[in-house]
Formats: sequence, structure tokens, C-alpha cells
Amino acid sequence: MRRIHAATLLCTVLAAFVPAHGQTTAPSTRPGEVLLDHGKCVFVAPPALTLLGKSNEDRSAAYVLGDNRALVTILVTPQDHAVTRAVAPQIAARVRKQLREEASRGEMDVILAPREYDDERFLVAVRDRFNTLDRFGDRVHLYRPVGLYLGHVVVTVFTEDEAEAKRVHEIGAEMLMSLRLNRAGAADVKKRASAPRLVTFAAARVRLMPPDGWRAEPNEGAIDGVIVTYRDAEDETNLITVSVRPLPPEARRDAKLRDLAVDEMVDADRQSFRIDGAEVVGETQTVTDRRFLRKTRTDYEHEGRRFRVTSRQVRAGDVIASVTIVAREESAESVDAIADRVALSVKPVASDR
Repeated sequence: MRRIHAATLLCTVLAAFVPAHGQTTAPSTRPGEVLLDHGKCVFVAPPALTLLGKSNEDRSAAYVLGDNRALVTILVTPQDHAVTRAVAPQIAARVRKQLREEASRGEMDVILAPREYDDERFLVAVRDRFNTLDRFGDRVHLYRPVGLYLGHVVVTVFTEDEAEAKRVHEIGAEMLMSLRLNRAGAADVKKRASAPRLVTFAAARVRLMPPDGWRAEPNEGAIDGVIVTYRDAEDETNLITVSVRPLPPEARRDAKLRDLAVDEMVDADRQSFRIDGAEVVGETQTVTDRRFLRKTRTDYEHEGRRFRVTSRQVRAGDVIASVTIVAREESAESVDAIADRVALSVKPVASDR
């Protein structure tokens, strides 16, 4: 099988990232945010990497580590619909096919055939290892949906040192995890909007700090039930809802009656957030968290996708507020942390009077 020099492989990558119109792109060795697709997406470039250039209509950027010790490429591809976990097998199969075709052309000797591995942060993670004429390569392909984009990072480390390869692979993973939609467009992404302010729901008699960057869908005038739903700007399948229930006068001083009201609210949330056609995975779990009156979690599976519904209840004066998430399994932990902050920010309106 014919093998090529690693230097040739590097030159091929460099050629793909020559800036348009003969302009040169100044290398970037400082940490900072980088725009893709003409400002629609943004990611953080790790300071250890040097920018080689952009290509593919500003939808990809290539970086090099040190003296050609590794190549890292990030690519964003717009989609017609949000990418779900259901398509992960097709993406993984396509990656494996492309790598096998690459090997069949004699461009390298395969040391480790492409195989998937588990990394809950990503939709798909595939690794392979190969030999060129003078260098050994350890490569990963990582995929992560971001809104209506599919983010893709390829990290190729030229080393046989397992620990070093893992370290550099993680640099690429962190780059992909930093990828997000840039709602500010092509403007300087560092000019962020001021911190979100407390939002008052006068009819429900509560105020709270909304999650930063999430779109609010308020239920104007609601005094009971859901008062607002927040949607994740980067993945609209992730939801946070806030609902309220006034405490009966007799329950305001009676802990047992209050607990009964909380139980009823938990049951109501469980019924409201059932996913049609989905099966419950295991049993509903009670999460120990003394910051809340109650916190429960239920996992669901529907058409090969897993979702998590977690609710927590807090008291705000004469009102019990319930903050509930519906999130994809891979996003649930981060969304849950955001919902915790929202719940802890809930205060009675009367406290300012």
C-alpha cells in the first residue's frame, strides 16, 4: 500500500485553507472568540493553537499546534431541521466510510480502524489511528448540534503517546463545546448585553432572574399554572418552564399541609410534562437537594432519543413555584444547572414593598 509523507498530508490541509483573494490570515496565538459563517456562530480558540486560515464560505477554520504536532479543524454546517440523536448512527457510518475510503486510496496504513466511543458531550465521537511514511497519526471526529447547525471538529495528533494524544484531543473537544450561536451577528461578540434583570410577574406575585440567552414565552396574566416558558436559543428542544400555585391560607403555617400542596404540584407537573408516545426509563427519582422543597427527575425514551424531565419547587411568600426542565439526555445536566439558578432567584413581589 502506498504511503505518503505526513508533510504532504499537512500541505494538503494548508492548501484547503488558503484565504480568498490572495489575502493572508494573521495567525492567532491568543485566546479569544472566533466568528464562523459570517458571524452567525462563535467559538473560543484555545490559546495553544495557531490559526492557519478559514475556508468553505467562512464555515470552517483550521489550526495547528506547535511545530505541526497536531492539526485541529472546526466546521459548521447549516441544517434544515435540528439534528437529533436519532441520526447519530448515520453520521457515524458516514465517517467510518470516508475513513475507509481514505485508507483504500493508499494514503495511509490503518493501525486502528475507525470506531465509535462514548462521550456524552457529543452526538458522535469516532477515533482512528494510522501511519504515514514518516509519522503516526491519532485522530478523532467529534460532532455536536448547535441550534440549526451541526458542529464538527477533527483533531489529528502526530504522536504514538496515548496520554499526549488524549490531551490534544481534549483541546479540540473543548473548542467544539464552546461553539454557540452568535445572536449578536457579526458584531464584536465581546460586547455582550447587560446582565439580565429580574422579571416581575405581577399577577402571579413573583419575580425571577430569567436564563441568559433563552427566549421567553410568557403566559400573560396567569395567576396559577405555567407563567412562562423559556426556550434554549441553541437547541429549542430544551425547555425551562416556571409554574406557580398559591398556597391555601391554612397551609401557610402548617408544614404538613404545605408538603401536601407540594406533592400535588409535583404530580401535576408529572402529568403535564409527559412526552406523548415516550416510555419511562426506570422510575421517577427524588433528588436530594436541600435548596428546594422537592426535586424529582424522570427519564423518557422516544424513537431512540432520551429525554429528562426534572422539576424543583421553592416557596416565594404565599406561592409555591415549580421550575421544570425538558431536555435531551446529553444536555440535561447543563440545563438542570440553569434551572436551579432560576428557581433560586424566585422571590415574592411583596418582598420589595
